[in-house]
Formats: sequence, C-alpha cells, structure tokens
Amino acid sequence: MQRLQGWIQIISGHPAEFKLEHRLFNGILFLIALANILGLPFQLILTNAALLIQMQALGTFALMGPMYYMSRVRKMHKLPYAIATFVSPVTMLLNAVVNAGTMGGAHYYFIPVTVILMAAAPAGGIRILAAVTTISCVAILVWIEKANPEWIVPYTTVQERMLDVPLNLLGAMLFSGVVVLVLLRSYTEERNRSDRLLHSIFPDEVVSELAHNGKSEPREYGSASVLFADMVGFTQVASTLSAAELVQRLDGCFTAFDAIVARHGLEKIKTIGDAYMAVAGVPLPLADHEKQTVSAAMEMIQWMHENHSTHGFTLRVGIHSGPLVAGVIGKQKLAYDVWGDTVNTASRMESASLPGRVNISEATKRALDQSFQFEERGSVEVRGKGQLPMYFVNSGQPSA
Repeated sequence: MQRLQGWIQIISGHPAEFKLEHRLFNGILFLIALANILGLPFQLILTNAALLIQMQALGTFALMGPMYYMSRVRKMHKLPYAIATFVSPVTMLLNAVVNAGTMGGAHYYFIPVTVILMAAAPAGGIRILAAVTTISCVAILVWIEKANPEWIVPYTTVQERMLDVPLNLLGAMLFSGVVVLVLLRSYTEERNRSDRLLHSIFPDEVVSELAHNGKSEPREYGSASVLFADMVGFTQVASTLSAAELVQRLDGCFTAFDAIVARHGLEKIKTIGDAYMAVAGVPLPLADHEKQTVSAAMEMIQWMHENHSTHGFTLRVGIHSGPLVAGVIGKQKLAYDVWGDTVNTASRMESASLPGRVNISEATKRALDQSFQFEERGSVEVRGKGQLPMYFVNSGQPSA
C-alpha cells in the first residue's frame, strides 16, 4: 500500500506541493495518455485504423504529454486546464465523427471527460467554461448527424460496429470507474487528513459537535483539574540555541508531554512559548481527575529530569481543581479553551512553584489519597488572591 501511495504521489504530486484539484488533474492527464497508448492496438480492427491511430497518437504526444509536463513538472494548473477544456471535448467530437457518430462507441467517452473536467477544475468560473464546451461539442455532434450526415465516417460492416461499440462502451465504463475511484480515494484522503488535523486541535467530542452543528456551545463543568507547566531557565538556554535547535527542543518536550497527558486522560489545551497547559475532566468527566493530573505532572517532571537535566533548564508545575467553563471561541482560527477562577488559580500555583516540583492547591490535595506524599508549604502570598495554602507533591503515581 505504501509503495502504491508512493507511485501515486510521483504521478500526481505531493499534497504539500499541489492542491487536491491539481493532483487530480495531474493523475487524470497521466491516465488518459496511458489509456490512449494502450488503446492504439485496438484501433487496428477498424477500417479507418490509420486515421484513428494518427489522431490518437497526435493527441497523446502533442497535447496530453505537454499538458502533463506543464501541470506536473512546471506546477501550472490554470493554463493546461484551460487548454484541456477545449481540447478534450473537441477531440471526443472528432473521434465520434470519424467513428460512426452516435452509431459508434467513441461518444461514450464524453461522460468520463465531463466528470474529469468538473472534478479537476481550479476555479468555479473555468468549471462553467468546461461544461459549456462539453455540452456544445455534444450538440455539434447531434447537429452534424441531422444536418450533414455525410460528414460522419460510417462503419463498413455490421460486424465492425458490433465489435467496436461494446469495446468502447466497456472502455468508457472502466475509465469512468477508475476516475470515480481516484476521486473517492483522493477526497477520502483529503478528508482524513483534515479530520486528523481537527482531532489534533480539538477534543473528539468537540470535533463531532462542530461537524454536526457548525459550532460548539460553551459548557460549565462542576469539577475539573487544570495543569500549568513552565520551563525554568529555558530563556537563558534559548539564547544559546539556533532557531531550528530551539524549535526542535521544544517540540521534543511538548511531544513527550502530549503522550503523558493523553495516557492519564487529560486534554491538552495549548502551549504559550515554553509554557504548557492541560485539563482533566473536560470535555468528558473523569472521576479521579485530581489523581490523574498530579500523576501526569509527576511523570512530566521525571521525563524532564531524565532527558534535559544537563541542558540547564527544568520544569515547574502548578495544579488546582474546581469548576470552570470550556468551549470554542472565534470565527477564524478557532480555539478550544477553558476559563474561570480555577484556571487563574492553577496559573498562580505554577508561578509559586519551584524548579522540579509539582505545586498543588488545597482543593486538589483534598481529593488525593494516601498513595501520595506531600510537603506542606503553609500559606503563600498570591498576586490578586492573597494567602493561599499550597503543597508540594513528593511522591505517588497511581496508574492511569
């Protein structure tokens, strides 16, 4: 499957370089050229084989080849597509005229050509042009048969017609099926890519709500735990790193944190610079959210000690539990966030913490069992809140 995907990307282009419509256009141009080449031997059964072979070869090597080069190699879309909107229907018209008109089978290919032009259009206006051109060529074919039937090159024998029509019908059906499969696969891959991106940004329940309703209503949660983590000393270390090294190091830390919080049932909310925020009990209730949040925090501290103890920076964490509000804000670049005094207090817990320590509030401590050991700090002055009792967590990591 991976090898097939690799060949498809070689033929159609990588998603990072080409839009979906452009990749479809590249792939279909290649398929048409390949089908024309493979179909050349079948023309030998017809009386006017020489003319048909010349037309098909000319169309493949003088038109399809250069258009594919412009589209795939030079990464041009509008110009080769505009050429295709004229060339493809006209080619179908000429093929039908020299192949017995509607009594033959060449006109069946108007169906896949129309599907191709509609699906691979770079813009709405040019898609209309493609539809008008295709309809016009079909109308011209009907007019020729009614007004100037002598222009049509007929079959010389009934056997020739009985052989050619089924083959063209079968070819058009197979080609239409391939085109539809390519379209479905391409759109499915594009949708899956978008879904993966959405699920990496929003909780699954929020993605489902956005998909069904187009919006997500804010919700109140009676009990949740908020975790803030900040890298102490990272600013000084960052001054000695290149931009690439800085981003790489942050990415390594946050990727590890993502795995840890997910394992304990927390939901990552956001990162701000070198700070990390997550919440437990939102959007799905979590009965032991205090335990899981503290366990995740202890594991994050341990990971930082094992992986960055020699780099000159460490982690401090603050946690508080209580009611909050969560929801999606904005119309552009939507963001899932949480608000309330619980969030503000958790942030103060982090600010009052120390490097390598997990600092928790009285509310969080009350919900923890004896598997944890604490270091009482007494009441600590907190900006905007006065004196708040705080505790360092010294040990205890219940399983997730």
